[in-house]
Amino acid sequence: MNVNVHSPMMKNDFVNLGLVRIIGSMPARICLQLLEKRLLAFELSLKDDVICTTTDGASVMVAFGRDASIFHQQCLAHGIQLAILDVLYKNKENCQTRVIETEVDKNNDNFASDDDDEDENDGFHVVVRTNPNNEFIFKELIEKVRKIVKVFRKSPTKNDLLQKYVKQEMIGETNLILDCRTRWNSLADMLERFVKLKVPIQKAMIDLKINQELSESEYQRLADLSKVFEILKVTVEELCKRTASLITADTALKFMFTRLDAMQHELVAC
Repeated sequence: MNVNVHSPMMKNDFVNLGLVRIIGSMPARICLQLLEKRLLAFELSLKDDVICTTTDGASVMVAFGRDASIFHQQCLAHGIQLAILDVLYKNKENCQTRVIETEVDKNNDNFASDDDDEDENDGFHVVVRTNPNNEFIFKELIEKVRKIVKVFRKSPTKNDLLQKYVKQEMIGETNLILDCRTRWNSLADMLERFVKLKVPIQKAMIDLKINQELSESEYQRLADLSKVFEILKVTVEELCKRTASLITADTALKFMFTRLDAMQHELVAC
């Protein structure tokens, strides 16, 4: 467990107290004890010297915040990350309003002991409000993009053909990007680059006699999705600034919701 202490009186506004070794399981009460012990080693008291703690949204940390005698703020950027994973990386069995338990919470059994009475359903949850008349699954569209990207990334010869058309479009030499599930911004980068290279990709696939799996309407969906991601990226960058506070975070989130609502994109309903 890593411990940082933040204060305007410190150099660079924070100091790192190092890593705390976790042996065995770590329910909330053990987490609290380990933190108090680490602070005591630096002559700090959780009750007297600390105003607030900030953690991710795993259920064990929610229970930790509930048991602590100080304010507790869950990471808002982590909440956005989990929302994106739930909407874009999970299959939908139906299009009814439902609450999805985040993957982080499901995997949290690794941190909780059998005799721990904390509520494992605590933590970030994502409410998915989908339109009953629209059963479009974004995951299927993203899988198509990922499949095409892999075609060019795994073959230097095919990528050379793609780059020929990229240069003809005066874009310069630009390679496609493959996303990583644990970094949602890589998905944003992948879609942005894919939309940018739409024409070169189509020309290269025709020369390679590869079936065009994406329709024009799906390309438009990708372009709209890329615009949604751009708003999310700006918001997360603001939330993750060292100078961020609850006031700036509130402003950033209001900006995000206002811009997304104005787009009236089907993804926003999710």
